[in-house]
Amino acid sequence: MRSFILFSVVMAMVACSLRAADLTPPLSPEKQALADFSKGVNNPDKATRIAALEAYAATKPPPSSWSLYVRVAETDPEMDVRHAAFTTLAKLPSHTPQLGRTLVQVYSSLKPNDMKERLFFAKAMEPSEFKADVIGIIVDQLERMRWAVEPMAYNGRKISDKVKEDVKEKQDELKDFVSVLNQLGKADLPEANKEINIKVKKWWDTNQAKFVKADTELAMKYAKEDADAAKAAKEAAATAKK
Repeated sequence: MRSFILFSVVMAMVACSLRAADLTPPLSPEKQALADFSKGVNNPDKATRIAALEAYAATKPPPSSWSLYVRVAETDPEMDVRHAAFTTLAKLPSHTPQLGRTLVQVYSSLKPNDMKERLFFAKAMEPSEFKADVIGIIVDQLERMRWAVEPMAYNGRKISDKVKEDVKEKQDELKDFVSVLNQLGKADLPEANKEINIKVKKWWDTNQAKFVKADTELAMKYAKEDADAAKAAKEAAATAKK
């Protein structure tokens, strides 16, 4: 008899739980997408985390969600996932310069001497429509770099191959960043040499205002489009009620 009563109580509790679950409203598409993203990026499998980044981007998340990509780009233990987060972030649609500033924020958090990583992130910023802040950080990077030269031999000593390799590596890094600036800024700077810092500064002094003006005009264009779309939606809703 006691077993039957206990069984009845358990079944009643299960039934109540099922009824409560039935009464719980489903998540909105936006909240469900966010829940799926959070679950995916916390998965130990690297491929699953990358897939979650791409799937959430396909929903065109609002700017308030960009910080989620920033967190992954800055903290994920796997380089491939960090790269995927930043690359995906750069492709998200934006109607204000804020996305460019967010990309610069992540770029600025990189280790100063990790030039390979900085070069990857610099190239990955290209999809951003708003360019002033992005170009500005590349110029800043170039202003911190110098054309490396081989030290002079003395007392008959030869320059080691290691030193020569290090000099060439630094020269190539500078050349690569100039190429990025040419690509992102549609600049026409020559291949890097010992004069490149002066040429970069002169180019930026001449063109910075142009990029700021272009970003401002693009933001105004999008603001008008958004206002027109909101007005049209409001009018459509009013018409539907009649």
